[in-house]
Amino acid sequence: MTNDALHKDLQIPTVNELATRHYKKFHSKLHTNQNHLISHMSSLTIPSNLPRRLKRKRPREALV
Repeated sequence: MTNDALHKDLQIPTVNELATRHYKKFHSKLHTNQNHLISHMSSLTIPSNLPRRLKRKRPREALV
């Protein structure tokens, strides 16, 4: 039995799905944080480092 079949049968998310969901939740909360330094941390790209990857597997790239 494959991992994919187990995840579908037991209705549990994969590690990538879980990480993406938590990263998006964390990123959405940055805007409403009372600390102005933390609220300005939210950025889709790292300054002076534009995303140029074809295979996007980093959590930050899930937001793009």
